[in-house]
Amino acid sequence: MKLINWGTAQLTSATISYNIDGGQSEEIDWNGSLAYSEYTTISLPTITAGGGNQILNVSVVNTNGASDARACNDTDSKSFSASGSYTTTEVNLSLTTDNWC
Repeated sequence: MKLINWGTAQLTSATISYNIDGGQSEEIDWNGSLAYSEYTTISLPTITAGGGNQILNVSVVNTNGASDARACNDTDSKSFSASGSYTTTEVNLSLTTDNWC
């Protein structure tokens, strides 16, 4: 995810909360130094999601040790589709040729 500082103060820390489909939220802490309009890319830990269409919700819940005075740009959501996870010892493949030889 991309963390951008749109505030007038130097951003030195943030707590980022994220969840899938509004489920149990997880949080990660970021520390660094971002001036106005600077950004950094943050990698979220591996997320386990069920199959089908999902929504990743992300919000910045704490900046520089306090609530953000301008919270209107602290959340974002992105839709994605995930295939289900399966454990198997057999995979059946049906191959249809075009009879071109």
